[in-house]
Amino acid sequence: SNGAPQCPHCLNKDPEQTGTVRGCFCPEGQFLQDGLCVVASACKCLYEGQFYDNGAIIEEKAECQTCTCKDGGEMDCKDNVCPELNCEDDQLEARKVDECCSYCLDNWVVAENPDNQIKKGQSVVLTCEVLVEGVRKKDIVWLKDGKKITDGVSKDKKRLTVSDADADDDGTYTCQATKDGVTATDDFDVDVVMPAVCEHEDGTQFEEGTIYNPQDTEEC
Repeated sequence: SNGAPQCPHCLNKDPEQTGTVRGCFCPEGQFLQDGLCVVASACKCLYEGQFYDNGAIIEEKAECQTCTCKDGGEMDCKDNVCPELNCEDDQLEARKVDECCSYCLDNWVVAENPDNQIKKGQSVVLTCEVLVEGVRKKDIVWLKDGKKITDGVSKDKKRLTVSDADADDDGTYTCQATKDGVTATDDFDVDVVMPAVCEHEDGTQFEEGTIYNPQDTEEC
């Protein structure tokens, strides 16, 4: 035997002949595809293990290419041109892993638990999420009512613990991050609920939940 005949087909239109081509029944200019003879314009494209019809467009965003299935099963790929970005002052130029073009990202600092109500003596952990990579720890700061604070800030700077809360801890806390000269913030509200204060007839004040006992027990 001279080997199996090599028929021209869509994926190999000019095969190297190792044997007789009897059995190749397609007219000249046509190619074998799925057991049928087709003209070049009907050939499907094989691209990354999948077949596509003529005219199909595949967006390869991660590779920054757009590929089109052309006549003869040829996949034609062209590089994409990204639009020019004009980001606002508080926006960062960012790019998703599986996307080609950069985009303007705002709100890249997020307060995960923005609304907090705690009783006096309780604690709360405020968690700040920074949605971009490459922000250095020293470029993340916390503020309370606009003033920088360091007490209770975690090593990675993304958590602030308010412990043993008192009236002074009530207020607005801000997580602020800076990258490439761009600063973004988000706020947390902490509402510290203070106990009611009762007053004994002798003028002594004591808090709800405690007992003041000069001679007779009085409960607040």
